[in-house]
Amino acid sequence: MKKYIYDEVSRNRLFNGMIFNVDEVKIKVNEHEKYHTYHTVGLHPIESVTEKCIITRQVVSKRPCVVALVKHIETNEFFILKEFRVGAMKEEWGFVAGIIDEGETAWGAIIREVQEEIGYKPKLVEQIGESFSSSGFTDEHITYFYIEVSDTMKADKRTDNDEFISEMLVGLDNIKKMIASGAIKNNHAKACYLHYLLSKEGTQ
Repeated sequence: MKKYIYDEVSRNRLFNGMIFNVDEVKIKVNEHEKYHTYHTVGLHPIESVTEKCIITRQVVSKRPCVVALVKHIETNEFFILKEFRVGAMKEEWGFVAGIIDEGETAWGAIIREVQEEIGYKPKLVEQIGESFSSSGFTDEHITYFYIEVSDTMKADKRTDNDEFISEMLVGLDNIKKMIASGAIKNNHAKACYLHYLLSKEGTQ
């Protein structure tokens, strides 16, 4: 059976930005093959490694981020947030989300983001999944959470001066309808919703 082994040879920075960088990466591809030959004394495993080529790829390097589906305990509803997104050049609905700061854990980041964006200290935090946003061209890694908040644990919002966030509480079925209708286009929010459903399978 053949398999391929990929080893990074070099990485050169092409662009430095505030949110992302662009690197050119050279990768050595080796073909590893394992098979058996038959001798009078039985089968003998044979392994061979052949260097195939050097491939070059450009990768958008981004700091990892976090996304959370946040449930409001008293109403049994979920927070959705509307915020301007430059890629779409308009406001979009999504969930609580943000970039993990230097030296911060994913758990620390999402707890901070919940307080900053909707003004609560989480009562329950569950990690429900993780993924790469689009591993064909970026190393951005996303960690997904399910969080519960209560009116008994409110905190001061601390959004950045250039962030203008509107929030709304809706039922889980309404989130499903908004995704189906295209009202929620944000893929991070869609993936978080899917991870939430998968995490609750067999528990309801």
